[in-house]
Amino acid sequence: MTDTDHEFWSQVKHFTPDEFGPGADHLSSELILELDAFRAFLGEKIVVTSGYREGDPHEHGKGLAVDIVIPKLGKMKLVNALFAAMRFKFRGIGIYSDWAYKGEVVGGLHLDMRVAEYRALWSAKRNMDNRNVYYALDTMTLRGLGLL
Repeated sequence: MTDTDHEFWSQVKHFTPDEFGPGADHLSSELILELDAFRAFLGEKIVVTSGYREGDPHEHGKGLAVDIVIPKLGKMKLVNALFAAMRFKFRGIGIYSDWAYKGEVVGGLHLDMRVAEYRALWSAKRNMDNRNVYYALDTMTLRGLGLL
């Protein structure tokens, strides 16, 4: 770890590099700082379930994305976290109704700093083949996913 890394991490109040897994040094400092500010805003512990993914051609592989759960909020208040995330600089926000943490379905969010003119918003749920099916982010879909 370089002096610059130590200086950057000294700005992060709610996370340690270990919480981002072995690829923490590949993640965007802007992403981590924005996630840290989001955590402060929520006032709840955020658990990073996935960060940098080597070989992934999308945002995770570029060090621009994290997947998170907020265990204390639970699935029913996840939509509140989604709307809160929209207050921050995240350019991609996905809500997943079926993510589990410690054996309990709490749902989660994908947050990224993609380079795009417009923010990407979506909801998703795994199908019978264990593949994500993506939906438009609207109230009808959120109700169907059991989030409203």
